[in-house]
Amino acid sequence: MKTKAMEKAIDKYTKKRIPLQTLYEMFETIIEGTDLAKHTLEFEAAFQLALDRLVNQNIIKPVKSSKMNHRGLYLKYVKPAPLIDNNEIHGEIINTIIKPMDIKYYLSNPMKYLEDKEYILALVDFFKSADKVWVTVNERSYELFNDEKFLKGNERNRSYGEAILGRLGLTYCDLYCTTTLEPFFCFLKGDLSSKANRKVYIIENKDTFWSMKYAAFDDGSLDVDMLIYGEGRKIISSFQFIGEYGLDEKDKFIYFGDLDSEGIIILDELVQRYDKYNIKPYILGYEQLIASAKSKGTTLVPKAQSLNKKALDNFLGYFCKDSAASIYDIIVAGRYVPQEAFSLKKMKQLFEKILSINAEQE
Repeated sequence: MKTKAMEKAIDKYTKKRIPLQTLYEMFETIIEGTDLAKHTLEFEAAFQLALDRLVNQNIIKPVKSSKMNHRGLYLKYVKPAPLIDNNEIHGEIINTIIKPMDIKYYLSNPMKYLEDKEYILALVDFFKSADKVWVTVNERSYELFNDEKFLKGNERNRSYGEAILGRLGLTYCDLYCTTTLEPFFCFLKGDLSSKANRKVYIIENKDTFWSMKYAAFDDGSLDVDMLIYGEGRKIISSFQFIGEYGLDEKDKFIYFGDLDSEGIIILDELVQRYDKYNIKPYILGYEQLIASAKSKGTTLVPKAQSLNKKALDNFLGYFCKDSAASIYDIIVAGRYVPQEAFSLKKMKQLFEKILSINAEQE
């Protein structure tokens, strides 16, 4: 009788894990009005008997990683997950999921179907509706799931919504939605369409971007057709925006960032993702950072950065032996040189020197 009452109390308990103390309190409530006195040997024996029966009947299970009390009882218990009839779930999957959604993944993973059911039903309602107008991914995401970010993650991580689409074999086109290009901030020198083989500089940090703008555009001392503010890792997604300016694989893209692991990884990801484009590091700029490291020293990176050996090896391949050795020593030591070390003053001096040399050679 006491075991049945305990079973009902446990069933009403909303949390999955139940502390031993809570089970004691449940038992104390159950025995009120009986001849069994609390906290006596008879009470302890009756409680332990009820606990053993609950465990044997799989109503609760001890959390064996929890400690035991002085009577050998575990301090925590857990309500086991209810047994699921997979055949019943398979029938529900077959009857619920409609074309163009694919049912194969969820037939093989019925528990995942139960986890994803609310999202799947939202998609089912969408495919049953007649009104389908093309919108952006974020707009469709908000419409279906009340979360504009649900269907699209960032360049490093997929969102949970993208995972569900993959399980169902769906694309954004199936949902009548399209991604939008991430724009970037830039300056143009002249009419890009009037020139072939254009030279485009991508600058990672804001201060150096503006210094390069003053040196390249206001003074006209650098051969450049377009200057793009990379804005850190954002350029990995926003690089696609170059198509809006008619740029293509015949143009030359020159990247300049901090001399650190993160900056090197950004360049490497750009080169790998957009491999049909001619993307190279700004050698003269990085050599200025190396010179600064030799004269003023380097700084420990402000936060931990992962060392991507393959990206580093690819980066070193652009440089002469001495420069590559200097870069290697800086990066492996966990140090860096910010691109701000190549200041506006140094840019003007370098660009004027290059102009002078070119004039002498003409």
